[in-house]
Amino acid sequence: VLVSSSDLAGARARFEEVLKIYERLAAANPSRVDVQRDLSVSLEKLGNVLVASGDLAGARARFEESLEIRERLAVANPSSAEAQRDLGVSLEKQGDVLVASDDLAGARARFEESLKIAERLAKSNPSNAEAQRGLSVSLEKLGGVLVSSGNWEEARTRYEASLKIRERLAESNPSSAEAQR
Repeated sequence: VLVSSSDLAGARARFEEVLKIYERLAAANPSRVDVQRDLSVSLEKLGNVLVASGDLAGARARFEESLEIRERLAVANPSSAEAQRDLGVSLEKQGDVLVASDDLAGARARFEESLKIAERLAKSNPSNAEAQRGLSVSLEKLGGVLVSSGNWEEARTRYEASLKIRERLAESNPSSAEAQR
């Protein structure tokens, strides 16, 4: 609510309070996957507020902490689609903040890592619209950083692959406003 009402300072204060709680819970329960995941989500939410506030260095630090947790969870649970998807999202968050910080090479590396995860998830479950959309988003993010880097041909290839996925999703679900959008 505070973010939606543009009270970023208030939102940051609340997210920092929540983060302290999750840090205590995670320290007390290091083997609990759900508690560790909750900590990573809390770090990500705080990072989002920091980005919106213009604190890219702070956001990057929080996203990196979240990424480290999600990497551990993904390694410990390689068959968990949720853990793998969370890792991909963390890589994309890190890539987004690197783009905003003008580190295009770093952003590209993160987006390429995320794309590999999205490709595996989409391949393992071709009928899952969420996995297919995730792949499309990863392709689009990589395309964006390639455009910014002046790599037009590779960007076009990524955008075209993303478009094909979105066209399939829209065609298979014509009543979905999200798929049509």
